Amino acid sequence: MAGASAVGASYSKKIAFVYVFNLIVGVGALALPYAFHRAGIVSGVLVLALNAFMAFICVTFVIEAMSSSNFMLKHQKEEQTSLLSDDTSIHSLNSVDNIQNLTTKKKKKKKSEMNSPELISYATNPFSILERTEIGKMTEQFLGIVGKSFFYIIIIVYLFGDLAIYAVSVPTSLLKVTGPMFGLSQMGTYYIYLGIFACIVVPFSFFNFQKTKYLQYATLATRNIAFFLMILLSLIFIIEGHGSARNLEIFNVSMERFSKLFSVSIYAFMCHHSLPSIVSPIKDKRRITIMFLFDFVLIFISYVCLCYVAVFAFGDQPFEKCSNRISDGPACQIQELFTLNFTTYRYTIIAAFLALFPVFTLTSNYPLIAITLRNNIQILFERVKIVHNWKYNSLLFSAIAAIPPIILAFVYQNIQLLVSFTGGFAGLFIQYVFPTLLVIFGRRRTSTTGGSVSSQPLELATDTRLSAKVVGVAKSFGKYLVTKPAVVSENPHSSPFYHGFWIVGILLFSLFALIVNSYALIKCDIMKMCQ
Repeated sequence: MAGASAVGASYSKKIAFVYVFNLIVGVGALALPYAFHRAGIVSGVLVLALNAFMAFICVTFVIEAMSSSNFMLKHQKEEQTSLLSDDTSIHSLNSVDNIQNLTTKKKKKKKSEMNSPELISYATNPFSILERTEIGKMTEQFLGIVGKSFFYIIIIVYLFGDLAIYAVSVPTSLLKVTGPMFGLSQMGTYYIYLGIFACIVVPFSFFNFQKTKYLQYATLATRNIAFFLMILLSLIFIIEGHGSARNLEIFNVSMERFSKLFSVSIYAFMCHHSLPSIVSPIKDKRRITIMFLFDFVLIFISYVCLCYVAVFAFGDQPFEKCSNRISDGPACQIQELFTLNFTTYRYTIIAAFLALFPVFTLTSNYPLIAITLRNNIQILFERVKIVHNWKYNSLLFSAIAAIPPIILAFVYQNIQLLVSFTGGFAGLFIQYVFPTLLVIFGRRRTSTTGGSVSSQPLELATDTRLSAKVVGVAKSFGKYLVTKPAVVSENPHSSPFYHGFWIVGILLFSLFALIVNSYALIKCDIMKMCQ
């Protein structure tokens, strides 16, 4: 994540659409119905819609920051080239060659499409995205070494929380399917399953993996089948007259329940840390914002459908004969992982598929996330020469990444708290704060005056009197809120939400959410004062 690398194998926006959907709609969505139900069926939709909209805004911020980062890299290369030659067209020619190279193995028809005047015009634009610049690289470019270090600390906390959630979810799902085994109690069986899970995933975390589009398609198909079955079975449950439409929470504005749903929905819409790896290989990056818009609308609709059928099927109606074993009784009320509501479905193969869906998905993803965490830890410690240059540093960092989440899962099994902390704090910074800061400082660095990169601060009043300074700052701030930045007009990837009030609004809301999440964490999880 730390560096910029040239774009390699490319794909179309259709494949990118699948990748984004696959990235966002993960197992985190299985925790949505429980939090949605507690927040209320009206307020829940409002929170989901707000989070989806703001997450989409921040996606456009990340894309704009990537284009600004590419502008900076091109400007640096042009400065280096000017020392060797006065030919200022070298970089433009190279840009055109990059686009032509993308189509060498395609059909002639595709070749002519890729070499269209519009695409060549895009390639020669100084803001075109031709190199992959990861979030870590951009934080170093725009926020300096302190910003880079803070980002890597946050992403490490987020990935660590991710792995801890995986480590708790897998043995919990297995326990719900089988019940106590081996003559042990529930917790004893949980520990056995967790130990087996650790023996499987930890060794693979010491290697390297590369996802293929076929793995993406297979994962997407499995996930869509699982979500379709959950929605369909919930509807059947309602039609058969077993639904729970009474005593439903309509609107709940308590900060505790808002915090829980907000944290889970951040987790459910998270994709920002992986955007550079998805956007950079896209062949034609023009109007990719529209692709992301369709992705987010489709995902939002899917989440709302899942949550509503869950609430009306299982809702607030506890069942007298609820079992944790397949085929032993009717489905329970909404579980923290929604797939566990179907462990008692009368068709055992469907019940087993849904109950084990998180097991297979999370077991295959755990090594990948652990490897990503290992790479980020290595980057954070790259300046510590003793550790960085050690012969076995890769083994050390792999162990640090893969083993502690397993240990945490042995001592703590509250999935909702893990999701709330991971999404409500680390996820908040990754999804909202960092994209907003990157677009702010990216615009400042790429503001052009006569074709040069400007890093000058905003111009304020020169009057030395305090009152005049306050007025000057207020005027500058007001102008910033409503004025279209000049650099936006030149950038084909500029966010549609370019006005300053969007940026200020997201930062203020992030501060509000951070306060509410901290309050809920202290009151509900530390002081145990919530119902």
